[in-house]
Amino acid sequence: YVQGAWHAVTERTGVAFDHRFWERCQPRRSTYPACRAMVLAREAGQGEAMLAAIQGAYYREARNPSDVAVLADLAGGLGLDAEAFAEALVGERAEVLLQADLTRARALGATSFPSLGLAEGDRERLLASGCLDATELRRVLGTAGLLAD
Repeated sequence: YVQGAWHAVTERTGVAFDHRFWERCQPRRSTYPACRAMVLAREAGQGEAMLAAIQGAYYREARNPSDVAVLADLAGGLGLDAEAFAEALVGERAEVLLQADLTRARALGATSFPSLGLAEGDRERLLASGCLDATELRRVLGTAGLLAD
């Protein structure tokens, strides 16, 4: 299914994927390791950089973001201590942070990927859950008052 989706995305957008992933890696059905890496990197001020690194490793480098070694290597590339990061990935703190994020997503009603939310002060609301085309995204953002006329 995922391999087919990659081909469909390429056909629709021209984005290239490294399909060797399916030969080199054992895909797993859990994104929890990558999610744990994200919460730890976010806590270290490297969330956006880690997101880009994980996506690059997965889609363009045929590296498995479910592997602790891959995630630790990516963290090291961001200037974080790779060994300490690997230990933290399987530690209690990463799980607590991840569960807090999952609880927050459920409370917002974000049940699909991608989901788009808006935080205004201490108030959060879900704008969209699931993939939107550009026209629908503009409508959602306009309705939320986030686009100028």
